[in-house]
Amino acid sequence: EHPAEKDIRLAMLLKYLGNLARDSGDYEKAKELLKKSQALYTEICGQNHIEAARVMHDLGKKYLLEGDLKAAESLLKNTLTIVEKTQYPDAYRVLETLADLESKKATLEESKGNTRQAQTHKAQATAYLKKALEVAKTHLLEGSAHIRRIESKL
Repeated sequence: EHPAEKDIRLAMLLKYLGNLARDSGDYEKAKELLKKSQALYTEICGQNHIEAARVMHDLGKKYLLEGDLKAAESLLKNTLTIVEKTQYPDAYRVLETLADLESKKATLEESKGNTRQAQTHKAQATAYLKKALEVAKTHLLEGSAHIRRIESKL
């Protein structure tokens, strides 16, 4: 077995375990595992490889759930750049997560009484969702649960 194959499997396992930790609310463990996974993928495949981007997306989702919107936005926008360059079919997922980020920003601005900024974030969330829907309809079967989920958010 080639050493890179072993490292790829380790990166996959770390990503899986990181997402499991994130989903169970252990954000520190998730961050540790996902960062290790991303480092391995980046080392083996390069920083613009789709697998490195997928882990970056997972890390962005972790930061979003944790409430660190700046870190989430940076990772998610970098991920979007990579998936758009590679024309990755699951780009709709990144766009949908960016819409969630903008919705969270809108809620925060509303709570501060900043109606104008809240509206701007809501409009950006809608724009991301429309783009996500367009990408999903291009790559997924009509009537897909993913398409219906995005449509329900619009």
